[in-house]
Amino acid sequence: MKLYDIGVDFGFFDNSLVGEFSYFHKDKTDILQQRVASVPDTYGRSMAAENYAEQIWNGFEGSLRYNNRIGNVNYTVGVNLGYVKDEWVKYDEAANLPEWKSRIGHPDKYLKGYICEGIIRTQEQLDALPERFTQFGKKPRLGQLLYKDIRGANEELGADGKVDANDWDYLSRRATPRINYGFNLGIEWKGLSIEALFQGVGGYDRMISTNNGDGVFQMLNIRQQQMNGRKIMVPLALRFGFGMEPICV
Repeated sequence: MKLYDIGVDFGFFDNSLVGEFSYFHKDKTDILQQRVASVPDTYGRSMAAENYAEQIWNGFEGSLRYNNRIGNVNYTVGVNLGYVKDEWVKYDEAANLPEWKSRIGHPDKYLKGYICEGIIRTQEQLDALPERFTQFGKKPRLGQLLYKDIRGANEELGADGKVDANDWDYLSRRATPRINYGFNLGIEWKGLSIEALFQGVGGYDRMISTNNGDGVFQMLNIRQQQMNGRKIMVPLALRFGFGMEPICV
């Protein structure tokens, strides 16, 4: 692993205002990874992992702090900000892997799923869908989320009139915070001191998880909504699998 770091420290007004800034580059090589390789069925097991992959990080950190005194009170105010982005430089992938699925040139963490185009709110929207359009083998219904049909069989680019497992996509390549920031202050008077620190992260996307798994679903009694003539605001909750028809919760 190689790490390069260059920075500068500075102070003004008799060091009442001090700060620092640094830029860094980290290069981690020979990461243990399971190689993609074809082996005969008679081999009976997968290939052993090898020290092969390479990942890099680029980022910076900076901070400012101001110290002063008013009468018998000493006070300090400071801020800090950091940014970092990682990406794979070398990652063993199948030779025929489509470019959109490649991990090379992208961060390690990501979110994947289906692209939602909104809720089917009206009968007109439902009627405008292709005649034989299905989502995961079922005909769409009012109140249901409408997903984007982007690929056909074997993940070939282009709509094929149905949404299925071939239509998943990367929703975000920013699943890890890239920005961290903070604000701190301190007050001291006759030996008594109070300090406070506020911090947070940003520059990332997050998928909320529930006890039912990744993502959030909301329940809607669509019959009651239609009966009262109210606009559909949340998606219909459906249950698929095990031979059951979609049900309204």
